[in-house]
Amino acid sequence: MISKRHPVENQPEPTSSHRALAQSEQRFRDLAENTSDWIWELDADLRYVYASPKVTELLGYAPEEVLGKTPFDFMPAEEAARLRPGIDALIQNPQPFKALENINVHKDGSLRVLESSGIPIFDAEERFAGLRGIDRDITERREAEEEIKRLNSDLSNRAAELEAANMQLEAFNYTVAHDLRQPLNLLNSYCQIIEKLLSDQLHEECLGYIRDARKVALRMNQLIGALLRFAHLGRVAPHRERVDLAMLAQEVAQSLKLTDPERPVEIRIAKSGIMAECDANLLRIVLDNLIGNAWKYTHTKEKAVIEFDVSDLNGVPTYFVRDNGAGFDMRDAEKLFVPFQRLPGAEISRGFGIGLATVERIIRRHGGQVCAEGEPGKGATFYFTLSDLAASNCE
Repeated sequence: MISKRHPVENQPEPTSSHRALAQSEQRFRDLAENTSDWIWELDADLRYVYASPKVTELLGYAPEEVLGKTPFDFMPAEEAARLRPGIDALIQNPQPFKALENINVHKDGSLRVLESSGIPIFDAEERFAGLRGIDRDITERREAEEEIKRLNSDLSNRAAELEAANMQLEAFNYTVAHDLRQPLNLLNSYCQIIEKLLSDQLHEECLGYIRDARKVALRMNQLIGALLRFAHLGRVAPHRERVDLAMLAQEVAQSLKLTDPERPVEIRIAKSGIMAECDANLLRIVLDNLIGNAWKYTHTKEKAVIEFDVSDLNGVPTYFVRDNGAGFDMRDAEKLFVPFQRLPGAEISRGFGIGLATVERIIRRHGGQVCAEGEPGKGATFYFTLSDLAASNCE
């Protein structure tokens, strides 16, 4: 018995255009469901007809909970009222929009800031049919920006407070200069008069006391002057120009040699010139202090050596003053540039403890850094830069 074959209905083969469309739809679905942003589509009444799964992470709702609702349903009333006029205008004159910030209410009640971008959709007759777009959660970014604004505001307020404090300090300094210097000058004058009129009638020990009193008054007067200059440097804006630091260092060295011409000190300064963009007067003060300190702290050396030169550190000039003198313990390095902090053995210099603090203030006013290296009995090296691009040589 021969069975009859039933003809099989002919199934149409998918055309290449159908396959391309299916592939395109699959690519869109893969992107929409796996991107880190929320992709959505609204109809002409601004109701969601598509919401990618990312909406759950952004707002806590499943995609099906979003469908049929409008974006305004997820906003606080005042936010919806703020945005509605703009959206209405967009419907009347459809056009792409970008980075529209809007506040939304998460399902748990918390607020989220989204950044929306989209394009209008048109039907076959070129009538507005809705919007298609993407939302990104920028809550953390917005909070960070608000925190930066707050910090900037606090910084501005703090700067104003510091400016007021500086003005008060300036007034105080003037008062100190006037009210303390006048009695000190009187004391010094009285001591001079007593010594001149009664020196032949006073015991030698008594004359010694009078002379000591004059020295103390003179030193106090010098200290007041140093303090006023130190305070003034905090307000001076550097006048930058092309300066040969080697020439300034030579001038400082010559001045020091005149104070003690018999002392054998070898001062090595680069002969080719060390050029820098800086304030010549302020850098003269820097070199006066650094080379002057090297001069003082090498006084016990039979052959003292002081060097001033420049090296390249990461493409930035780093200037240094090096000596083979007393040096210091690196554990005390942080104290060097603090006003009135004097290291062990500094008593011999009879300074006021603000020379290196003055150096630090001037270098900082130039946007640079200053630091030091040393070892007890083996000398010290002081480095400074004149640019905020430089890293410290001591790090």
